Amino acid sequence: MAYAGENMNSRAHDGSAENPVENQENAVVIEATGLKKSFRTSEGVLDVLNGVNLKIRSGQMVSVVGESGAGKSTLLHILGGLDRSSGGGLKVCGRSYSEMDDDELAEFRNQNIGFVFQFHHLMADFSAVENVMIPLLIRGDNPTESREKASYLLESMGLSGRKTHRPGKLSGGEQQRVAVARALAADPQVVLADEPSGNLDEKTASSLHDTLLELSRNSGTTFVIATHNREFAARADMMYELSGGLTVPVNGGER
Repeated sequence: MAYAGENMNSRAHDGSAENPVENQENAVVIEATGLKKSFRTSEGVLDVLNGVNLKIRSGQMVSVVGESGAGKSTLLHILGGLDRSSGGGLKVCGRSYSEMDDDELAEFRNQNIGFVFQFHHLMADFSAVENVMIPLLIRGDNPTESREKASYLLESMGLSGRKTHRPGKLSGGEQQRVAVARALAADPQVVLADEPSGNLDEKTASSLHDTLLELSRNSGTTFVIATHNREFAARADMMYELSGGLTVPVNGGER
């Protein structure tokens, strides 16, 4: 995908941080070593992740499957810097999360990571194009250029005629496509998607899966997708099973 004649992963904007893995084909973008996460409950300590190991390279699509409650969302939240691990090592785009304070991590997350959730979390009072513009405006981009880029992304998602519609006027599949466009707006190195089709009917989910696979193949962006849909998961470059707090490669995964 290209925008205004440039690669969609171009990060040339004022105030952007230099990315250590940009333009390095096959570079390791996410590396987790012995990653752990525990929660304190009224019944004691609950260990959710017990030593997860992952090595994910630039431009790959990686799927994570597992039963409900296995820790897929927890894993994605930690990979995306929305939560901290309890132990182990994690480097994303060459940076160790343990070496960043909360403000540094928030800035890093905004510059390098896009999110797509099961529930689209679009802002109801804003149109589709305005929702996609939000990450660009937050980082201080020019409003006119932000609208142009948001419009392009929506067109690439097959939503040319829906740009001015608010979320309430969009179908579930259209809302998720807007959410994907928003995740891509700031040219992230990594997009994390948590059950992105979990709320959709089979036909709409299949269409979204095709879109995500096409984006993965053409954009150079790394996708990590947690899903219950094993047929979709098997189409990824790498597939991991999360069980007992550990990830086991199912196909293509690196131990």
